[in-house]
Amino acid sequence: GDAAGQAWDPAWSVPVREALAASPGLLRRRMLSGLAALTASCRVDASRLAACGFCFGGRAVLELAKANPDGLGLVVSFHGVVDAAPPPADVK
Repeated sequence: GDAAGQAWDPAWSVPVREALAASPGLLRRRMLSGLAALTASCRVDASRLAACGFCFGGRAVLELAKANPDGLGLVVSFHGVVDAAPPPADVK
C-alpha cells in the first residue's frame, strides 16, 4: 500500500502473500527472476547489486540472499521474517 494506506487491498494481497510465504522456494525463484530482469539492462552494473525490503519485502530479500546470486553484495531487511536456513541442496 501507499503511505496513507489508500492502496492496500487485503482481499487481493493476503492470498498472494500467504502463497509465497508457504513456498519459500517459489518466493526465491520470483526474486531471482526479478534480479535477472534488472541485470539484463545495460544501465545496471550486475557486479554491484543490493536489495532492501520492509516487512514481507524484507522476507523476500532474505530469500534472495539465501540464493546467493552473483553480484549481490548487500541485503537489508527491515522487519522481515527469518525462515530456517535452506538445506544445502537448495542453495546455489
